[in-house]
Amino acid sequence: MLTTQHALFRIDTSGQVSSIQCDGRELVAAQQSSPLISLRIGGVLHPAREARWDSQRNHLTLGFGDLDASAVVAVQPHVSHIALEVREIQTRAQVELLVWGPYALSLSGLIGEVVGVVRNQDVAVGIQALNVKTLGGFPSEESDIAPDGVIADDHGLYTDLPLSLREKQSWRGDTATAAPYGSSLQAYCRNRDHLRVISNWGHAQFQAQPLADGGCIGSRIAFVCGACQPGTHRSGRDRTSRGTSSPNLERHMGKAIAGCDVFVPDSRLRRAHNRECDRDDEAGGA
Repeated sequence: MLTTQHALFRIDTSGQVSSIQCDGRELVAAQQSSPLISLRIGGVLHPAREARWDSQRNHLTLGFGDLDASAVVAVQPHVSHIALEVREIQTRAQVELLVWGPYALSLSGLIGEVVGVVRNQDVAVGIQALNVKTLGGFPSEESDIAPDGVIADDHGLYTDLPLSLREKQSWRGDTATAAPYGSSLQAYCRNRDHLRVISNWGHAQFQAQPLADGGCIGSRIAFVCGACQPGTHRSGRDRTSRGTSSPNLERHMGKAIAGCDVFVPDSRLRRAHNRECDRDDEAGGA
């Protein structure tokens, strides 16, 4: 069990994010899979199947069923968020990429598909990449180009937005997505240590050059969950945030400009996270 000031997170022995609670309310969608991470090897995604907790090191060791592989994830609970970082991956096979999630949630009121926040009238949950090699969204394209211009109706909880501005709307990105059970959050990190030939920018044989960035080891995300104050969501959508901000997210994630719904670049949360880690280190924390 992992706690922040306003939320409780549980990762069970099967490697699933089994519970996210805010003020006693369960937000994880029932009867849905929410693996903490999955590894893609040979084009197949292998979700975590077991987890062992090391309370001395605040580490989770994950297994992947019949796959001969394991991963170690460092867990850092903070007042404002839970930080997770991949510290180690053991396997003889080549790991193509790592997926955080998807995390199935029951929330569907407002979905910030680019910034990775979902909420309803009283609670919000967000996911945030904490370094540049960790990307928000799902690796549906080898080019890592996020979906842009997906046309679908928007069923968000807007107080006075005309129906004509909700129908056949263009959606950008998939860090947060709508789902039959509510919504999902996801992020991923690709292993770029080798030359890849992919479809990109209209070229079927585009050469993606190797990048020595450590691969999937070092991928890091943050979870945040908090209550929303009544009347804080706007009646219309902001082009970048889709009206998903809340005062608690602004204060605790450091990712939104106070008093408005416009999200600032990811670097602000990374700086806030690093400052909080420095304070923990000074106090002798993990």
